[in-house]
Amino acid sequence: MKYRNMIIVGAVLSILVGFIGGKMLMADSPAAGSEGDPVVSKSYVDAALEERVQELETEVAQLNVKAQAMQTMINELQSKVNKTSTSSGSSSSGSSSTSGSSSTSGTSSGSTTTDHSAMVGKTVYVRQENNYVNMRDNPSTEGTTVLKKVQKGEAMLVQEVKNDWYQVRLTDSTVGWVAGWLVETK
Repeated sequence: MKYRNMIIVGAVLSILVGFIGGKMLMADSPAAGSEGDPVVSKSYVDAALEERVQELETEVAQLNVKAQAMQTMINELQSKVNKTSTSSGSSSSGSSSTSGSSSTSGTSSGSTTTDHSAMVGKTVYVRQENNYVNMRDNPSTEGTTVLKKVQKGEAMLVQEVKNDWYQVRLTDSTVGWVAGWLVETK
């Protein structure tokens, strides 16, 4: 009976020492996924990724709101610029044929300019029925230099609208004018 009690006490002590020792060892172990413990479970990785994705989605939503506000401001400024250039163009009467044709085209496409001003800040591409569009140094086909042939599928960011012409910037930072009727948004 004496041996039996000693065995029971020994077993209880062993369990207590093991439990306390295990707790102390676990307290010193590194966090999962840290440099000290690079091996992590799939559930840990999934939870960490889900948290990061939510952070990024929030950030993207905030950036979209800012971009929309900036686009609205650009459109308002473009509208003011168009009104200023229209009013200064109508108040000045020029005798040269250039200002005369400009004045005529202003009458026929002045409303088009206003309609197209919403295109500022948008990305356009060569229309499907064309293989390329000429990028010119000025918004006209007469007396201008072709800077580049923009191929179908190449993105162009609209920076300014003048009559039916868009001043665009390419991904390689080339800036020039393309005919608005030869491009479209996707």
